[in-house]
Amino acid sequence: MTNSTNDSVADATQTNRTPAPTPTPAPLLCNRKERFRHCLETSGAERLLVGLDFDGTLAPHVDDPTRATLRRGNRELLERLVAHPKFTVAVISGRELADLRSRVDVDGIRYAGNHGLEMDANSPLNSPDSVRSTIGRVCGMLARELASIDGVQIENKGITASIHYRSVDTDNYEPDQLCQLIDQVVSDATTGDGTLRLTTGHNVIELRPPIDWDKGRALSQFIDEETASVFPLFIGDDTTDEDAFSVTRRAGIGVHVGAAETLADFQVSGPAAVSALLEWLCETCTEWL
Repeated sequence: MTNSTNDSVADATQTNRTPAPTPTPAPLLCNRKERFRHCLETSGAERLLVGLDFDGTLAPHVDDPTRATLRRGNRELLERLVAHPKFTVAVISGRELADLRSRVDVDGIRYAGNHGLEMDANSPLNSPDSVRSTIGRVCGMLARELASIDGVQIENKGITASIHYRSVDTDNYEPDQLCQLIDQVVSDATTGDGTLRLTTGHNVIELRPPIDWDKGRALSQFIDEETASVFPLFIGDDTTDEDAFSVTRRAGIGVHVGAAETLADFQVSGPAAVSALLEWLCETCTEWL
């Protein structure tokens, strides 16, 4: 099994490689709306592509991920954005694509599930059936090995898996201990052949195939598929959203949900502030494109 942290360290040692930008604290968007407006007015774009994460962005985080729902009013706001000719809306999430569609349930949105590995029912994987088989076998082993740890939830998402530990008593199990245990189980299940890699997020450990694909690649593909020139805005709260912020950092706007060091240009306080931002976009943003 490969580890994304080790991979990034190895990559950084390669010669002739442009150093990655350094995450820093982002200013609050509510204090910088004029800068936001200036970026749109000077972009020269015909449309705004609004990309969003789901959990922690459109929906508040909950202890049980199966009970996550859109924040009240967000479905109507998304429908307003989709109906306007100046907007394209994309939701890019770590959730399985079918699950994501059912929870958002708005026609006209571009959807990408499994961190972009599922895009409109397609996948960049060469052999998704083989990956599903491996994920299924590993999830079975993890269920047995982690059965004694109260609060752990194993989510088989087909071509990826999530191990949620938000409800685990950290006095008994630190996240690093859990990560090491999962790493060992996966290595045993795959005989260390590198067929899966382990990444981490907010109270979750992810198992993914070792393909160079992420939310940033998904966002870039959505941008490339637009027939008109677009200016991308991405809003998200998780470490996996930093890949999308690396795209908007080059040409666009990134908004991080919550305080953190990030590649995003701005931050907002939480899902309620995301709703306020979407409403602000609906009512004023089209004047600047």
